[in-house]
Amino acid sequence: MLRHPECDNISMNRLHIYRRLAQAGFVAFFLLLPVFDLLRYDVAERTLYLLGQPWSLGLAEEFYSIAPSLWGSAHITMAFFLHAVLPRLVVLSVFPLLGFLLGRTFCGWLCPEGAFFEYADFLSQKVLGRRHLIRRPEDPPPPPLASRLGWGAAAVLSVLVIPLVVALFMAGFFIAPARVWAEVVALQPSFGLKAAWWA
Repeated sequence: MLRHPECDNISMNRLHIYRRLAQAGFVAFFLLLPVFDLLRYDVAERTLYLLGQPWSLGLAEEFYSIAPSLWGSAHITMAFFLHAVLPRLVVLSVFPLLGFLLGRTFCGWLCPEGAFFEYADFLSQKVLGRRHLIRRPEDPPPPPLASRLGWGAAAVLSVLVIPLVVALFMAGFFIAPARVWAEVVALQPSFGLKAAWWA
């Protein structure tokens, strides 16, 4: 049975919309991880927050009371491995594992970096009429100037605003998000927040 080409276009448009919604949702999820303590390392507290639970070494109180023996050293080593090394390895293995298992599906539908690159390509297409900066002989002529000016303003605004907003959320991976926003509201950023902005 032959399908009508318009049906294919409608299903492709729906797929495109679902893909954009998945990308936007995953970018929001990634940026909100520290806000809900799903994943962040608080530098001030020296504590990893994972799925809402604080993970510290648990050695602060008992460290000085442990006898300097082989058993005491093994106890400290095991606590350090279970509370510091193992959780970090689990967290760090999630994204490469998703990439390995899902391949291009992860990159095309979920990866926040891919979403930002596609947004930059979209703006390039609207401003320059092509997705790359260097003009090639086979490229079509650029769009009319009137349509390029509005998209050019959107591109400049995106270049100025998106990195700053993403930096604020990314700073929450290392500084308590409530502190980050308090510093922003008070217009008194700490050294850590300034470092996140510059990075």
